[in-house]
Amino acid sequence: MKQADQILSNEMLVKQAQKGDRKAFDALIEKYHKAIVNFIYRNINDGSRAEELAQKVFVRCYLNIKHYNQRYKFTTWLYTIAVNLCKNELRDKTRRPRSVELTDLVRADVHRDASPVEALTNKEMQEKVSRAVQSLPEDQREAIIMSVYNDVPYKEIAEALKTNENTVKSWVFRGKQMLFEMLKGYISQNK
Repeated sequence: MKQADQILSNEMLVKQAQKGDRKAFDALIEKYHKAIVNFIYRNINDGSRAEELAQKVFVRCYLNIKHYNQRYKFTTWLYTIAVNLCKNELRDKTRRPRSVELTDLVRADVHRDASPVEALTNKEMQEKVSRAVQSLPEDQREAIIMSVYNDVPYKEIAEALKTNENTVKSWVFRGKQMLFEMLKGYISQNK
């Protein structure tokens, strides 16, 4: 029932936003901003740039909301915009140097009561996982991030990535296998 309420709520908000209701659009931004930023961050591994690209996602969404076809799920449309911006960013990333932000260096999700050794181990593990995810082929990386980190259903991932559900399942499976292979030495070492 919760998912049905969410779909109904999205439909109402989108219809209102299509009629020019700014508050409805702001509600959509509030609802999905964090998920879109996380998705972009896990794709490009740059915190400040992820925020900028998330803003671009919502600007494009706002500019094109009147053309949005409600036959499709709103989240699928939103992730499609994010996927395309991530692809552009990664393609263009080789053309400009990456600046290291302080926020990138301290971004680890560490418990406040963790010891310094635990905090360092957690940060190391996050960095290794992040590098491993970044090294996956693009299709596997995007499917893993949407599925594992953002809990997007396979059907929606397939629609956003313009493929079928079985292909997405295969990408997630192979991606997880590759991640396990890349990280198994580190994982067994830290048990």
